[in-house]
Amino acid sequence: MRSTRLIVNRARLRDNITEFKNLLRPDTHIMAVVKANAYGHGIEAIAKYSLEYGADWLGVATPEEGVHLRQEGIDAPILVLGAANGNELALCVEYGLHQTVFSGKQAFELNNIAEKMGKIAFAHIKVNTGMNRIGIRDVDDFERLLSTLENCKSLKADGIFTHFACADEEDDAPTMAQIERFEQMLAIARQRNFDFEFIHACNTAGALRGLCGDYTMVRLGIGIYGYYPSRYMKQTSSARLRPIAKWVTNVSAINYLHKGDAVSYGGEFVADRDMRIATLPVGYADGYSRKLGSRGYVVICGKRAGILGRVCMDQMMVDITDIDGVEVGVEAVLMWGDGPDADEIADICGTISYEVLTSVQQRVERIYTEE
Repeated sequence: MRSTRLIVNRARLRDNITEFKNLLRPDTHIMAVVKANAYGHGIEAIAKYSLEYGADWLGVATPEEGVHLRQEGIDAPILVLGAANGNELALCVEYGLHQTVFSGKQAFELNNIAEKMGKIAFAHIKVNTGMNRIGIRDVDDFERLLSTLENCKSLKADGIFTHFACADEEDDAPTMAQIERFEQMLAIARQRNFDFEFIHACNTAGALRGLCGDYTMVRLGIGIYGYYPSRYMKQTSSARLRPIAKWVTNVSAINYLHKGDAVSYGGEFVADRDMRIATLPVGYADGYSRKLGSRGYVVICGKRAGILGRVCMDQMMVDITDIDGVEVGVEAVLMWGDGPDADEIADICGTISYEVLTSVQQRVERIYTEE
């Protein structure tokens, strides 16, 4: 087993999902968003555990992700949140995935594919209320889509949804405006006798703020992995979320520097005293950002060890001069509550926790534990 590994705590995943269940009505459906390899945590395992712990839907970005889950034996409803083309639509029909649609042309194509395959296709309508990424925005276009759906005998649209752009920010006005636009579309659909079983708008931020109203489902992404969608949410939310992933490695070598010795590529770090340094077998090819060079730190023997010089592709060096008990094989914590978590790493790198988590590469083994 390679020493660099991501240890995923199942108990914390369960507790995070429970935190959200306590905020929701008992009959609210929970979609665990497991796209991008479950935000870096391992899509197969997280999908199965999330369903075990209370989720009843899964959200993916692409049909290929959904197909992978089906091939892993998962038969729960799966919504493809992104757009899909002809070949991908065929995969949705073949594997019983719900596909996001936002035009009459898409719906018609999906219906025809299902008809030729002798199957029923499933879809959720995406309404663009302000994110301006994908979705149907114009009322006349929405009316035309509904008309198309009325004539699609091999397509069942049992859901409709939108996505909040600013629900994690203090100003509620943009989100309230999005809800108002979504309600307008829902009213039009109801006038046309469309009765959607699954209506959803809330992401993690929306769920934490109780914006779900009478909608029947929420989509939970970053929250089930133990992180808040923004610093504002972290400071104001009553929900107690805890990171589920601990990223660790083990010291592979120990070296001694004399004053004036340089470390790593480019010799950017030069020792200003005699030093003791440790080499760790992890680098940017594992997803550990090169931006952390000379800025980030790890935790060894309970103490901070600063990164010295540039992070290499597969290795990096840290300062252990003032840390007792360090020897080859000792564990180094790269990311966890008693070290830098994904939020702190993101602050150093000028990004967000989402990118930090999803950057952890496949060659980093995922280990699942209840501890």
